[in-house]
Amino acid sequence: MIGIAASLGILLAGTGGYLYFGGYADQQDERSMERICHGIVPRSELKTLMKSSDLHGTDDRMPEGKAGWLDGCTVEGQGDGAGTTQFSIGQGSKAGMTLSALGRTEFAGYDGTAVPIGGGWQGAMTRKGPVANASVLLECGGADKSLLVSVRSYPGRKQDDQQSASQRYGALAALTTRTAQAAATAWSCHTRTAAPTRSTPPPVTSWPGPTALGQAAGSCRPFASLASTLAQRDIQKAVETPAGSSPIEDCYLLDSKERAVYRLSAYYGPYARDLLSTHGWPSSTGNGKNSDYAWATYHCPDFFGTARFTSGIVYDAQGEASAPSDPDLQQQLLTEFAKGSADRHGCRPL
Repeated sequence: MIGIAASLGILLAGTGGYLYFGGYADQQDERSMERICHGIVPRSELKTLMKSSDLHGTDDRMPEGKAGWLDGCTVEGQGDGAGTTQFSIGQGSKAGMTLSALGRTEFAGYDGTAVPIGGGWQGAMTRKGPVANASVLLECGGADKSLLVSVRSYPGRKQDDQQSASQRYGALAALTTRTAQAAATAWSCHTRTAAPTRSTPPPVTSWPGPTALGQAAGSCRPFASLASTLAQRDIQKAVETPAGSSPIEDCYLLDSKERAVYRLSAYYGPYARDLLSTHGWPSSTGNGKNSDYAWATYHCPDFFGTARFTSGIVYDAQGEASAPSDPDLQQQLLTEFAKGSADRHGCRPL
């Protein structure tokens, strides 16, 4: 009996020590990860992105992830220098503030580029200062049944110290696409998903090496044939994103001093819908002769719905326009850009 009691005492002491030295906290963190967002958050990809194996999940959502969203959650790394990752899952036809959830807050001016998430996914990634954003749109049987997954990553010092931009955005792409796969199962979205994306070119917020306009092959490709004509207006270079079927596309046209002059953007699905409520979106008279922007719409099949395209003069940090108002040129640029993007997405003019 003494031996049994002693063994039991040692076992209890060991259990108490385990709990005292962090075992209980580890269990709570593990349970928190199982509970949040319907249990769809893939921990292996999350640990790679956040450079931490000590993660805690809560039901806190992105500020945008409320009206029209199905679920949302936040994962925080524990300890000094840890980052935070937020998730929102919503219906594409109902989720509000979808552009804000992707870090896009204005329809014109310089706001960096959105790049395709790649790998056959209908998704995009953006960079807003140190914050990385990604989203994937899944077709679940029509425009009114699409599923939208948005992820926002606030970096910690560990990420800053150990990850390059390409590594970080590759990890974010893998996390977002794996989450989208799990979300499709959890919300009975009957669609064929691609394999998780493992690498993608990061969004740019500056351009150390823009492309000569005549050599544009991505989102700015429609302007390659106009290079000689645009050169007469000192538009000679471009910052573009890979051509594809991303729900957001950007093309910047630069002058000979590599200053952004015009920005052209395409928005599809929930992003085109949300654009109408974005600050500064042009009214129905936005194509007027004194306007600094032009806009157009196309009708697209499946979950893309009505696509919207914008062309705007870029303003510098002092609020000065980078080019004089030229409505005829604006219309020409917009027509070429919208047609090139819409053709890739299978859309037709309205």
